[in-house]
Amino acid sequence: GLPKERHERPMLSLDKTKEVERLKEFLGTKKAMISWKLDGLTLVVTYDGGKLTKIVTRGNGHIGTNITHLAPAISGIPATISEKGHLVVRGEAVISYSDFEQFIIESEGDYANPRNLASGSLTLKDIEEVKQRHIQWIPFTLVYTERELTSWGERMQMLKDLGMNPVERERIDHPTTENIQLEIDKFTEKVTSKKNPFPVDGLVICYDDTAYAATGSVTGHHA
Repeated sequence: GLPKERHERPMLSLDKTKEVERLKEFLGTKKAMISWKLDGLTLVVTYDGGKLTKIVTRGNGHIGTNITHLAPAISGIPATISEKGHLVVRGEAVISYSDFEQFIIESEGDYANPRNLASGSLTLKDIEEVKQRHIQWIPFTLVYTERELTSWGERMQMLKDLGMNPVERERIDHPTTENIQLEIDKFTEKVTSKKNPFPVDGLVICYDDTAYAATGSVTGHHA
């Protein structure tokens, strides 16, 4: 089998809630970011000296599988970046609905949904075969950077500047119940009108202030 790797920082599960009131309590008056919880497979991507050094699956949150050899077959993971320090990024490997439908038509494959196809694809050895699945990697957390960045928004912007395509997100400057609900409704409307190209299984709300977020026992909530 493929080599196993221990994650630099373990991946914790998110707390779940369906109540906007609970989100309001969680945020208090702190600025927040809301983004998709993409429904794929989490891959942790590491760079050193401006070069991609490894790609590891989430696994059990502590130890994952090293699939660095598949890098050329996954779009959205640059082989080189301008940042020369140590950089660790978590992102979701996803297949869009349209690519999934196309693949099913062409291959007559038996996959229930894009997530299952992505999951099956990442166990393959043949890079050409994986390329045909059109897997895209979308970063959602900058786990480690040597730069002094104090907000999640800044961290996402840094990834964008490095040529990555971070998850769609919105900032909530004044987290009143109404404002939180408004943003949730905007994202929900995209799902119901099928304007979101990728499968999602919820939303994630986190503090924009990453230093403050690090003091808590929870890393975020999904709504």
